[in-house]
Amino acid sequence: MTKYTGKTSVVNLPAAEISDKFADMSTFNDKLAGMPEDVRKHMGDLTFTSDSVCMDTKQAGKVVFKVTERDDRHIVLACSFPLPISLTINLSPVADDAAKTEVSTDVDIEIPAMLRPIIGPQMQKVADHFSTAMGSIASL
Repeated sequence: MTKYTGKTSVVNLPAAEISDKFADMSTFNDKLAGMPEDVRKHMGDLTFTSDSVCMDTKQAGKVVFKVTERDDRHIVLACSFPLPISLTINLSPVADDAAKTEVSTDVDIEIPAMLRPIIGPQMQKVADHFSTAMGSIASL
């Protein structure tokens, strides 16, 4: 598998509190609806159930990531369309301030070696986009 790591965001909440917010992700739908239009547009077409994130993209259509693992350090979501892919939301307490957490996203995907130069840059954009989106959502 090839791993792409998104940009890190700092959220002004402890990691355990952010993890609790992801225990039932359907609550994020209402929070997204209350965000300004420009912020929602930047986050893309995301919808949540208690244990999944669904994104609707022009390139791949509707893609659903289901939670496969959840604890105070990370949340792992996975799907198999169009290629096996897992998305890990990493929660790391900031060393000098336990009330803050670094949020980053790792995207692990099985890409055939000959397709990596074509798909790789797009996957890095996906990792960066998810890091930004999950950091914003976690701070709600």
